[in-house]
Amino acid sequence: MAQSKVCTVLALMLMLHGVYGLFNFQIFTDDAYPNKCVVDGAENKRLIIDSGKSARHPDKCLLVECHLNGWALVYQCKLKPPPASCKYSEVKKPDAPFPECCEMDVTCNEIAWD
Repeated sequence: MAQSKVCTVLALMLMLHGVYGLFNFQIFTDDAYPNKCVVDGAENKRLIIDSGKSARHPDKCLLVECHLNGWALVYQCKLKPPPASCKYSEVKKPDAPFPECCEMDVTCNEIAWD
C-alpha cells in the first residue's frame, strides 16, 4: 500500500514538472504558525500559506506549494532556449500570477519581439 502511494506522488510530481518546470523542496517554518509555510520576502513582506494550498512567492516568480510542517515544493519557471541569434530580454509581466510571470520578451538582432 505505501509503495503505491509513493508511486502516485512521484507520478504527480513528474506531471507537475511538465506543466510548471523546475522544482525543489524548501522548508518555511515559524513556530508562531504551526503546520503552515511562512515565506519572508523583501521589505518585511510575509506570506503565510496553509498546508495543502499554493501561492506565488512575495518577491519572485515562484509558486510555493505548502505541505505539512512547513515543507514546500517550490516551482520555478520553465524556459525553453530562445531561437538562434536571439536572447531573452525583459520579463513581460513581473507582477502577474505564476506561471504568467515567467513570460519573457525575446530580442533578435537587437529587435525586440513580443
